[in-house]
Amino acid sequence: MIPPLKLFFDECCSRRLARKIVEIYAECYPDLETRHLSQLCALGTRDPEWLPMLEKEKGWIVLTADRGRDPKREKLPAICERLGITHISMTPKLVSERYTIQKQALLTVWPQIIKIPLLPKPTRVSLGFRMVDNGLTRMPWLSIEQDAFATWCRSNNVIFENSGGPK
Repeated sequence: MIPPLKLFFDECCSRRLARKIVEIYAECYPDLETRHLSQLCALGTRDPEWLPMLEKEKGWIVLTADRGRDPKREKLPAICERLGITHISMTPKLVSERYTIQKQALLTVWPQIIKIPLLPKPTRVSLGFRMVDNGLTRMPWLSIEQDAFATWCRSNNVIFENSGGPK
């Protein structure tokens, strides 16, 4: 059985995105919960301050467009790893596309996203594009350590039954 999905959108993500995901999937996934950073604390709150608050609530998966590139700040991925928080980082190309394409990307990989709570903590998942059809088409995809989501799961013995639960 897959545990309820709890997605936490940091301030680099649109508030609309958090609301829209629940709106779209509320009927099929009644336990789905989304929250935006603005619902937890003031925007501009530094990652080392709000991530420990989130960790105390357990079960949240952080969705971020922040790639942790500012050398003067502690990086969100490093904080998540230290606290045992699984997170999904959007690639720079996806971040540059803004709300509509980000929403479509999340909807496209949704069957994999609902399985993320079963991954070992703290897994860092990447959401971006891969080129198909000899580079003519880009498709949203999830990857872990540069492997396709399904490939990484097989290689790490994270196997899901057809029903969606772990095997």
